[in-house]
Amino acid sequence: MKTKISSFVLFIIALLSYGKVLAQNPHEMKPTTVVDNGLTLTVSYDIAGLGNVSSTTGTLNYDVLVKTQCRNPGGNIAPGQDFEYTSVDQTFPVRVDKNGRAKGSYTTPAPTVDLSQADCPNGKWRPEIADAIYSKVTFTLAGKTFYTGTPTNVVP
Repeated sequence: MKTKISSFVLFIIALLSYGKVLAQNPHEMKPTTVVDNGLTLTVSYDIAGLGNVSSTTGTLNYDVLVKTQCRNPGGNIAPGQDFEYTSVDQTFPVRVDKNGRAKGSYTTPAPTVDLSQADCPNGKWRPEIADAIYSKVTFTLAGKTFYTGTPTNVVP
């Protein structure tokens, strides 16, 4: 008798789990956009079909070319050295509503630069970032890729 009850309980658990797996079908309600803001990158998303979860993880992967400049104590600017970060991963929590939908945006932090990367003449010069050019952007949410490409540039 115990074996029959245990088998029945396991069957019910498997059946309920199977339904949850089928219910998760992440898809875009609106196209995902990625915008290059000059020094940061912003992804905007509206994804449904995430299932019965309260949160998930979003990931932005990208390359960024950082253009630097050096400011001397008199305020004059001289070009610095450009350097590139490749395959940068930014992960962030994404809130999912009770209907399995995630709608929102995420903005990356601006890259940082130090004196050695900018190749400024000496410690009296201040390194600055003149521009950050993003490429090879991929946005993934709940293990599914929703964007691959070059971001829209809003800064001329």
